[in-house]
Amino acid sequence: MMNSNVYSALHSEPLIAKDLERPKDALKEADRFLKPLQIFASNRIETHLLAFEVYYRRNKPLLMLQSLKRACRLDHQNSKLSEQLKLFSSLINEKRAELNENVSEVIFTELNRINSGELNNEMDNLTSSVESLGLKNTKS
Repeated sequence: MMNSNVYSALHSEPLIAKDLERPKDALKEADRFLKPLQIFASNRIETHLLAFEVYYRRNKPLLMLQSLKRACRLDHQNSKLSEQLKLFSSLINEKRAELNENVSEVIFTELNRINSGELNNEMDNLTSSVESLGLKNTKS
């Protein structure tokens, strides 16, 4: 049975080639193609790096953070990820005054977790737990 998020991502609107040639809002269209990619290719770091680029251009800091965290869990040593983390940090520092206090707190807390390697440790612990249960790692 198909998950409702998968269904809604795939069947939101019909794709019309002529409209896709020159979209009125290219970033909105990119987001529309990004959703199924995030569902079906969530185990690929490229998916999350691309998501960051889209959300960066749409000025969506929490979605940028989500993409960075997902990418970090897959490959925290990726050079493109390092570049995006620097870009995100500088953007957040620039816009700190404009951010809602709660949003700012969440972002800085999570950035500290990323910078401290806490997310990597969580992933290592999860992997160890899975392996100790005798389950194979299906990550490709």
